Amino acid sequence: MGLQFICSALSILPPLLLWLGRSSSVLGQGLREGDALCDADGCFVVHFDQKIFLDSWRSCKYKGGDLATIKHRKDAEAISKLFSTLDLRQPRSKVEVWIGLQRQPRQCSATHPLRGFSWTTGDRDTAYTNWHSKDSAGMCSVPRCVAMGYSTQEQGDNFKWLVGPCSNQVDGYLCRYSYKGMCGALWSEGAGGALYTTPFDLVSSLLTHVPPGSVANLPCPADDQLVLCMVMEDGSVGWSRQPPLCSGPSVSHSSCAQDNGGCEHFCRTVGGLPSCECAEGYHLRTDGQTCEPPGACLGYPCEFECLPLLGGYRCACPDGYMLAPDGHACLDVDECLLDSCEQLCKNAPGTFECQCRDGYLPDGRGRCEDIDECKSSPCEQSCENTEGSYSCHCHLGFSSDSDEPSLCQDVDECQIVGICEQMCVNYEGGFECYCEEGYELMSDHFSCQKVGDSAPSLLPPF
Repeated sequence: MGLQFICSALSILPPLLLWLGRSSSVLGQGLREGDALCDADGCFVVHFDQKIFLDSWRSCKYKGGDLATIKHRKDAEAISKLFSTLDLRQPRSKVEVWIGLQRQPRQCSATHPLRGFSWTTGDRDTAYTNWHSKDSAGMCSVPRCVAMGYSTQEQGDNFKWLVGPCSNQVDGYLCRYSYKGMCGALWSEGAGGALYTTPFDLVSSLLTHVPPGSVANLPCPADDQLVLCMVMEDGSVGWSRQPPLCSGPSVSHSSCAQDNGGCEHFCRTVGGLPSCECAEGYHLRTDGQTCEPPGACLGYPCEFECLPLLGGYRCACPDGYMLAPDGHACLDVDECLLDSCEQLCKNAPGTFECQCRDGYLPDGRGRCEDIDECKSSPCEQSCENTEGSYSCHCHLGFSSDSDEPSLCQDVDECQIVGICEQMCVNYEGGFECYCEEGYELMSDHFSCQKVGDSAPSLLPPF
């Protein structure tokens, strides 16, 4: 039957624990049924989990998707439909979520619809844009990423594209999971509706299109049945078993055409009778029909996390790490090489920290704001705040102390030769000219003339 081909196709399927139907993986973010909208090509899913742009992209990729690209109006309409029924997790009425649009430094373009931005899928093609405002030329020297805004109260700016620092933590992120085919919903099976568990951790009974790798839990009268949406030998997508699904496996099946011969995985005809086989790595149980999952992860082959798959396992790394070429170890990702911070970046194992230069403080949104040092009165007389620093100044008649620039010392102007025509008296912050007995100070406060003499002194003023 070409089991090797099918096993290869099965490599995209979810971790083994999805076979438990209602279980969700350790990476689940508490998705609700209304957080996803699926069509014939894939699913848009909103994850409400505050992350920076890079970590949001990683989360989508880890589950087999990508940050959403909105290249066509039909994409925007689908997202609008998704948000129209969205539960914003009260008391929030306004949210921003990352989409898959980013721009590297010095890549601005006033003529291109995407303004120099690129989709995270690697291209710049688009037939649709929805910018919130004009691009700022001053922001061209730093990396920028795009979030989409939505409010239940202020409708005017809904779904607008908002440009901001990639290191900001917004309310969530919008993923797109694309597939080459989807399974149809199991409308009339069992005693009630099927419950689907998808590869991206959504558990829902509302899906009309079901992604491959999903498990359907059917509440049958005798016992619940689990059915897998899978990629077939011919490349099509369908359920691992065909209706009627609630009849349960039975040794009375006379051919593989009848309920897959009662087999959980694969059926082939041997001697005119159905014979059950399991996917690579699985073992046929003693009932001859159901398959026992492999124990590939029991030997702890991975440095961090081991995810069982049909036919083997896959190693996974936590946020901040990437899988090494050997497929088992995890390597630290140096996020600082991605210009993730506005000013300074400090890399650490599995994470990174944005820091600000002296004279700046983080504002809590991934940016650095200038500290107004003058508010703490560091100068004795006058303080001037500057970008990232400050300067102390002294009033007229004073000069900065050479040992302590924040202090001011009096200038003894009387030490300056010729500062007064006759006599000089220094005082704190200034000086005053005086005349000898028999002379009076003139209006220029410098010159002296003899009392009763109308002619001024011929000495020039200093």
